[in-house]
Amino acid sequence: FILVAVNRSRFYLSGKYLALRRVAPDVQSIWAKVNQVQSTDWAVVYCTDGAIYMGWIKEFTYDPDAEENDFLLSRAKRIDENLNVKYEVDGQGVYLNTKNVARIEFVKGT
Repeated sequence: FILVAVNRSRFYLSGKYLALRRVAPDVQSIWAKVNQVQSTDWAVVYCTDGAIYMGWIKEFTYDPDAEENDFLLSRAKRIDENLNVKYEVDGQGVYLNTKNVARIEFVKGT
């Protein structure tokens, strides 16, 4: 029980305080590593149906045994190939599944 509590506190503290990022337990999946770090970068998500969205990955599932995971892109905007905004998504954002994603690019936030 104590080891679990220590491990969870390492995740919490390293995510909340930049100076403590080095105490974070090593995550084996690149999906978890990318989403674990608090960043000001925007995620540009290219879907397999041709849609392109930009926003922050606010929530995500991580199951190392699953072939696909889902995530919520908050403050989302539908954009074109030149990153021009077509429209802003009202509400919580865009719910996506990695099976419908061709690639995700991260661009510097402003």
